[in-house]
Amino acid sequence: MALTSSLPSVIQLSISPVILISGLGGLMITLSSRLARIVDRTRALSGQARGREAEDTAVLIAQLDVL
Repeated sequence: MALTSSLPSVIQLSISPVILISGLGGLMITLSSRLARIVDRTRALSGQARGREAEDTAVLIAQLDVL
């Protein structure tokens, strides 16, 4: 009788870490993809800043400072 009453709590305790690890994995994937987009945008802006005049370069450098 005691085994059947403790079974749901055992299942709950064994599944909780799996859910937490899955959530952290999803968070890490999201953050790494956002970081990759930031790096790509920074590279694109710095490439554009190299071939521009001083006025345009100031705007691009301001955008790079935000990133």
